[in-house]
Amino acid sequence: MQVSLDDLQEWERCLEALQTEETTEWPAGGRSAWVEVVPDDPVEVTVHDSPSTQIVVRVPIDVGSE
Repeated sequence: MQVSLDDLQEWERCLEALQTEETTEWPAGGRSAWVEVVPDDPVEVTVHDSPSTQIVVRVPIDVGSE
């Protein structure tokens, strides 16, 4: 997976979306592997492999309270 400057700027927008509790996916376009983050309780992070393997790993993360 290659990451470009545009991808990093998109990641920054994703982090901003997560701060407002919006679900986000990165990188966009589905060209390779991507990450989906659902800011719920617990936070759910799903990693999707490329369309060829169709492997998906979902991990709930308890971030606790501040």
